[in-house]
Amino acid sequence: MSTYLTRLGVQAYFNTTTQLVERTPKPLIDYPRSDFIDINDDTAKLCDELCVEMNAHAVVANRHMGDLAARLGLDAVADAYRRRSESIRAKAHDVFAALPQDCNPADVGPCYADEPVVVADKRATNVSTTVQASIMAAFANIAGGANATLQLVPFIRARNARRGPAHGLEASGWVAGFMMEGLLASATAVDEGDISVDLAAAAADLVFEALTGRGKNSWMGGMITDMNATMTTESWTVPDEGGATMSHPWTASPASVVPRWLMGVRPAQAGWKRVAIRPAPPSYEKLATAALRTPTPRGDVLLQFSQGVDDVKGHFFFDANVTLPGNTAAQLCLPLFAAPATMRSCATTIPMSRRGAVMCTDEDLIAGTTRASLTCTHGS
Repeated sequence: MSTYLTRLGVQAYFNTTTQLVERTPKPLIDYPRSDFIDINDDTAKLCDELCVEMNAHAVVANRHMGDLAARLGLDAVADAYRRRSESIRAKAHDVFAALPQDCNPADVGPCYADEPVVVADKRATNVSTTVQASIMAAFANIAGGANATLQLVPFIRARNARRGPAHGLEASGWVAGFMMEGLLASATAVDEGDISVDLAAAAADLVFEALTGRGKNSWMGGMITDMNATMTTESWTVPDEGGATMSHPWTASPASVVPRWLMGVRPAQAGWKRVAIRPAPPSYEKLATAALRTPTPRGDVLLQFSQGVDDVKGHFFFDANVTLPGNTAAQLCLPLFAAPATMRSCATTIPMSRRGAVMCTDEDLIAGTTRASLTCTHGS
């Protein structure tokens, strides 16, 4: 089994000298060149030799293989994959991280370059700093953790918006899925100490804007409205991006992002024995209430939340109702980052403690229905 795992995918292209994955076959990663997405810089090159995107996939693939090996009881194999994942992550950060003044637009960084920067002074001269490079770095936590990953939000927002709302995203439809998952995973991370509440809020807003935007490069705009698509297409524009099909799973990421990351209902243990419930909504002005029913092998998990500002009482509230099936436990985390910046002195109706940029239950919820509320007032 260990031999089989070692030969899978990116392992064959890992350079033990550089500690990076390089010169893989082109099919390993799809990074199309198009005037409609952010790869039209004169200095940009296809990701077919050495780039941050390819290594981001390698970081995540090794991490997942380590988790799989651990579940199979292959502890030594699991440790090897996890060490490999961390080794690639650290080296990729050293090689591809750019200084804020070298990002485009400048001084909204940090950001990541598509190709290696000059290691001596980290100058990104003559390399392209695109939104796709920074998105893939965010997806794989190349920067080294949730807080560092969220530092990429200002650049990702600015670069995505450089041609205005009518154009839509600069990221391709395929890469947009990695953006949404990566940013919301960091915004709701619970194992890294305090996380910037402001950046977590900015990440949640950016993801919601991507899901609901109506520019040419968007699900609601170019795909559903302009092309009248009844299923997800291969690219934002068909056939403008060349050879794209009207039915393709690459841009179907909202089907996963909405339940697992925006609503935040996902398994925390195999078989859904334990569930993580960490909603990551945008500000209350954009989404005041939502509900989700998630089928699991043990029964349905129900989540309904509402949020807003009570003008009479002068506080922000986030109310959640959770129903769990039998033989199921759940950690519920409410989004502290959803509160307005001036209202972050918060209390909860059940015992909860701050974890990252969220408030999580001190004890797991058990089968049945639980209501939990976060109330925040003006203060520090």
